[in-house]
Amino acid sequence: MDAICELAKKYNIAVVEDACQSTGGKFGDKDLGTIGDAGAYSYNYFKVLSAGEGGALVTENRKIYERALIYHDSSAVAFFGTQLDGIKEPLFGGTEFRISDITGAILREQLKKLPLIIEDLHKNKFAVIEKLNDKLTVAPSHDAQGDCATTLAFRFETEEETRSFAANCKEKGLEVTIPADTGKHVYTNWTQIMEKRGALHPAMDPFRMKENQGLQMDYTMDMCPKTLDYLARTAYIWVSPDWTEENRNDIAEIINNAV
Repeated sequence: MDAICELAKKYNIAVVEDACQSTGGKFGDKDLGTIGDAGAYSYNYFKVLSAGEGGALVTENRKIYERALIYHDSSAVAFFGTQLDGIKEPLFGGTEFRISDITGAILREQLKKLPLIIEDLHKNKFAVIEKLNDKLTVAPSHDAQGDCATTLAFRFETEEETRSFAANCKEKGLEVTIPADTGKHVYTNWTQIMEKRGALHPAMDPFRMKENQGLQMDYTMDMCPKTLDYLARTAYIWVSPDWTEENRNDIAEIINNAV
């Protein structure tokens, strides 16, 4: 993030952090999502904190905040309330993404538990790592202590080794995810982007806008070979904050025997 922010500052580019999987994580002494100009969090079932669905945007930039407020609640623009008191940005048509009071209440209570959730995830992840044999390579982290520790990631020499490991673990009841197989998480499956269809109407399609012509849009399925290689040679095991000592021992044994 230091290098990204430095480069962005040099060329006057905004940095928007996708911290949807990283609530509670840190890079150095900064919370993930608060390093760039704006950060986004998600609260669906697969995230660190969950309220079923929903999300949040954080920023210290007043202009970004005001525009986000207008965009996410078009009723505030059109109808009622005091949401727009003090707003100086010109109003425009937005959408209806208001969060419910019930969802907010659930998240407020979960937020109180966040430090304990992260602590338990760290405890369980590193306790399993300590029990592993030297045949396994744990995928590197830019900040192991700031990591949310939601996943235990292994890196293998070949895709064949990775898939053999995953199959052996699954046979013993331990689910393993190979990120290359996670559908829309991989750019090769971003159909509308790869086929340059940014919107239904041409007037709203950034690929067809006059001012964007001449920009680099020569996307190909193999344009990021290193990324695809890493995704195919990496195996994830999801860490639970609820693992017991018995769970950790059983999981470590399955992993060691799967290599």
